[in-house]
Amino acid sequence: MRRKRKDFKRIFMALTFIVGIIHFSGCKKEDNGNGTEKNLVPLQIGGVSLNIDEGKMVSSWTKSGDWDWSGKSIGVFRRSSSGYSGTADNIKYSAGNSAGSSWNPADSRKQIYLMKSPAKLRAYYPYDNSVGSDGIVTLTSQLYSEDKDMCCQKSDISSAGGLPVSFTLGHVYSRFVFNFTRGTFYDGICAISRIKIENPGIISSDTYNLLTDKSGTPSAGNKGEVTINDVGITGISAGNSSIVYVLMVPSETALSGSLKFTFTVDGEDITGTVEDASTVGLLTGTQYTFDITIKISAVEVTNTANCYMIAPGNSLILPVNVKGNGDANAVAGTGLDVHHTAASVGILWETSPDLISLNGFTTANQKTEITANDATQTGNAVIAAYSGANQTGDILWSWHIWVTDYDPDSANVSNGNIYTIANTNGYYTWMDRNLGATTVTPATTTTMGLLYQWGRKDPFPGANNYYISENNVYTSLPIYSENGTVLTEESGTSGTGIKQGQALETTSDKTLNLKNSIKNPMMFYFGVNGSEIGDDWYTATNDRQYQNDALWGGADNTNPTDKTIFDPCPPGWRVPAWNGTTPWSAFTTSIFIWTASNYGRTYNNEIFYPAAGCRHCGSGALYFIGSCGYYWSASIPSTSQYYSYRLYFTSGIVHLPFSSHRAYGFSVRCVQE
Repeated sequence: MRRKRKDFKRIFMALTFIVGIIHFSGCKKEDNGNGTEKNLVPLQIGGVSLNIDEGKMVSSWTKSGDWDWSGKSIGVFRRSSSGYSGTADNIKYSAGNSAGSSWNPADSRKQIYLMKSPAKLRAYYPYDNSVGSDGIVTLTSQLYSEDKDMCCQKSDISSAGGLPVSFTLGHVYSRFVFNFTRGTFYDGICAISRIKIENPGIISSDTYNLLTDKSGTPSAGNKGEVTINDVGITGISAGNSSIVYVLMVPSETALSGSLKFTFTVDGEDITGTVEDASTVGLLTGTQYTFDITIKISAVEVTNTANCYMIAPGNSLILPVNVKGNGDANAVAGTGLDVHHTAASVGILWETSPDLISLNGFTTANQKTEITANDATQTGNAVIAAYSGANQTGDILWSWHIWVTDYDPDSANVSNGNIYTIANTNGYYTWMDRNLGATTVTPATTTTMGLLYQWGRKDPFPGANNYYISENNVYTSLPIYSENGTVLTEESGTSGTGIKQGQALETTSDKTLNLKNSIKNPMMFYFGVNGSEIGDDWYTATNDRQYQNDALWGGADNTNPTDKTIFDPCPPGWRVPAWNGTTPWSAFTTSIFIWTASNYGRTYNNEIFYPAAGCRHCGSGALYFIGSCGYYWSASIPSTSQYYSYRLYFTSGIVHLPFSSHRAYGFSVRCVQE
């Protein structure tokens, strides 16, 4: 029995010794550079968070508290520090799989120990076992994903053993955000498969030092272009958006020149450009958002005119060096050339701020892309070509831009109708609305459209209501400058908007009358009331030879000529002309019915004609809004030297073969050529 007891003691002592050896091993000198002082303790990580770099006036994409760290791993460096014999490089620490879990070394045999003296520490995410002691990683511009979004501690933090360490990481990459929106009228699937980014300063791949927060020097082969394939947007439904995030290799040098984008949409490449790329610095931790609307490709005009119809949200490319429809025969005797060279283009007025925008004009291409900016906004605008740069010098020509979802030329006539109506000697195909009208709803001002002096291409705004004010004066539809300023309407030449003045005076060259009207498309010219010329805006003299009966092609009211360069209608349409009888010969009072609540007449229960009133030939003031309708034809009466034919109606009468002074501002209803 005693012997057995002695053996038991031996065994107990042996076990005690083994435990002692294990305990002692934690205090001996490390052979992996963890330090020479005793009482080393493991690194304790109190938390990891993300934050935007201070002082950068940019948007951040992930900040502290936005990221769930559960199940993620970081790499930690204990750098060369006073009192430590070496470093601990790229040690992996992982968070638990539940929110709020503590951070622990992925391998208990590989962890960082700290002494009482502080050590310099750095951390990065996501952990990569290929990162060496130099802390150099390779960055690649690519589609964003969280596990590729390199983040690091941007400066050393000091911590001693026994104290929890919290790491605050910042993004290493820059990031582009592409917010794609499908335009209302885009008719494709809107699948986006590729993004190409071009600029000499763009970097596709480069090295980055996590320990010094410095980029390398990319090779020439890695600069200038980044292509992102497999974007993965299989389609965007009408009116909706989809976002693509792209991680971009950072550069501490701001970009210069322009930044070009090419997007492959439904198998076709479309391009866009940021003209001033210096606003994109590609700094680490920065984010740049680009809003892109996918819309029908801009159609380039081949059939020119003085008015162009553009659907909201769409674009049109038109030449700005051709007058009207470019018909040289139509300018005989006027001293005009159908071509000119524009030095600049600009917006004269528009019925709502930012209704349209102009882009892409150069003196070499002599074209501008007109975009109706808002996919829901309709209205009217006038643009002009100038002889001088930056909208200076003379106006060479101007065009009316009709922003409307009405398309009378489409196979099914979008958002409206056209009507073919026989008259005594043939038939006309009519639009269902006035030139410039944005609706066909009776009793609304948007149905009245614009007003025109006979023979001129230039529109003038009509009334803003059907009612007479306290001063017995109608309010004009407000118009705005290119920068959104309201333009005032005044008599004389001092107003910022539509001006009103006496008929043009001439000296030796009577052809200056027409040329001056081209230079002043916002001037409503009126004659000397009661004078022998019958209030023709064209000339202030009483010399008949200086008038022009053919401005709209109706000098012969039996055989009118083709559309002229002064016709205000869109391509394929013209002002109606007499062909031996009035174009409105079918509009008898029995089927052209007045409705008081509608402020107008309706033909055959289908085609509404608003009583849009007029601008007076002797003053330019608005009159008879809601009580009288006046509609120009292109033709002149054979028995009168100073008037032009028009349709006139009130609540009680319809006058078909009727004529008026040419200086009046009347409505126009276009017919097919």
